[in-house]
Amino acid sequence: MNTQALFCLSLPLVIAGCAQQTSTQTARDSAFAQSQQPSVFSDIYQRSPEVTRSGRYTLVSIKSADAQREPLNQLIDITMPGQLVNSVGDGFRYLLFQSGYSLCGHYGADFSELLNRPLPAVQRKIGPMRLSEALQVVAGPAWRMSVDEVNREVCFVLRDAYRVQAKTKALTSVTPAVTGAARTSSPETTRNPYTGVLPGNKAEPVIAGQHLAAKKGTELKPVSQSLPVPALRPGGTPVTSGVSS
Repeated sequence: MNTQALFCLSLPLVIAGCAQQTSTQTARDSAFAQSQQPSVFSDIYQRSPEVTRSGRYTLVSIKSADAQREPLNQLIDITMPGQLVNSVGDGFRYLLFQSGYSLCGHYGADFSELLNRPLPAVQRKIGPMRLSEALQVVAGPAWRMSVDEVNREVCFVLRDAYRVQAKTKALTSVTPAVTGAARTSSPETTRNPYTGVLPGNKAEPVIAGQHLAAKKGTELKPVSQSLPVPALRPGGTPVTSGVSS
C-alpha cells in the first residue's frame, strides 16, 4: 500500500521533469536555427509607410519619394523658351536637364532626322504630367520609348507599323541623288581645264608656228583702195605729189 502511494506521488514529478527538458531542448534548437539564417535587410520598395512626429500634431513620412526612386516618373510643368529650344532634339535635352538621364548616344538616321525637325509650338508648354509621358509626347506616336536603367539613357525605337513608311521614304530620296550624280558626270564638267581634252582622249601636240599660221589665214585682209592720181596740165609744169624739188 505504501509502495503504490509512493509511486503515484513520484509519477507527476517525473513527467514534469521530462516536459521541462523537452521545452529547453526546443528553445535551444530554435535559437541555433535563427543564428544560421542570414540577416534580413529592410526592402525600401516593399514596406509600410513610416512617419515621424514634426511638431505637436504633425506627422511627416520618412519614406523616400516616388520621384527620388524613379526620376522619370516625376511630375513636371515646363514652358520651353523659344530662344533656347528650336528643334525636337533641343526639346528632349531641355526635358532631361537635371533629371540624371540623357538620350542614347547611338541612334539611326531616322531618329537623327527627327531630332533636327522643328519643335511644334503646341508642345512648348508641357504639364503637369510625368516626365516619361512628356518625352513620349515630344517623340510622337511613331516611336517607342525604352529606358536603359544601367546607364540611365532614354532610347527611342521606330515601331514596326512605321518601318515600311520609313523604307519607302529612303528609296524615294535616293533617286534624285542618282540623277544629280549623272548630271555632274557630264562631259562638259569632266573636261580637263588645262588641256581641254575629254577623259579617254589623247591630246594632240601643237607645233610651234602652226597656231600662228592658222591664225594668220583667218585674219581679215585689208581692203585695197586706189589713191588719187594727179592730173597733168598741158604745157605746164608737171605736178608732183608730196615731193618738192
